[in-house]
Amino acid sequence: IFMQAEIYDKKEVARMDYYLYYREDAPYFGIEAKMLVEDEGQEQEILTSTVFDGVNKCILIMTDMGAMKMGIITAVPEEDQAGTTAADNPDMGTFTKTGNKKVIAGYSCDEYQYKDTETGDNGKVWVTGDLRLQADRRTWAKAGMPAYYGHSALDNGVVMATESYNSKGELEMKSETKEVSKGIKHSISTSGF
Repeated sequence: IFMQAEIYDKKEVARMDYYLYYREDAPYFGIEAKMLVEDEGQEQEILTSTVFDGVNKCILIMTDMGAMKMGIITAVPEEDQAGTTAADNPDMGTFTKTGNKKVIAGYSCDEYQYKDTETGDNGKVWVTGDLRLQADRRTWAKAGMPAYYGHSALDNGVVMATESYNSKGELEMKSETKEVSKGIKHSISTSGF
């Protein structure tokens, strides 16, 4: 799955390309992201690779900033240590199917609205049930994904696009899937991290 995202910080815009590699028959998937950022007047490319290993219940995160490479490995908590999810705890926010639909990269998607009751942050996500990722909510939460990824409505679907707004209604981030290609073989190397 190839996605593009934009993150807005006042007048600055950071652009990212995401590639999500997954298996329909096993709980493994990986994300490779490339982001261009400006640091002290110079543009720098940051490459991040994340491997979700559902069998061994761990996540590997590797960041390559050119002169520096660093890697982190973390365990996915057991179910009794996972804490609550948005589906289990309404205090984490609301998540509502709107009834609107949108076709993204050839896949029919249902629109959901969410609102974080603590921060007022809100937005929309478009989810398709025509693609399957074998990942549980604990994996998403441990990877630092927004709380709505823990909602049970996403258990059998894939997020194809998002829009996130702060409590003032200002657009902070948007992403959209541009292409889905099946049957690709790909590996992510941990060498050098």
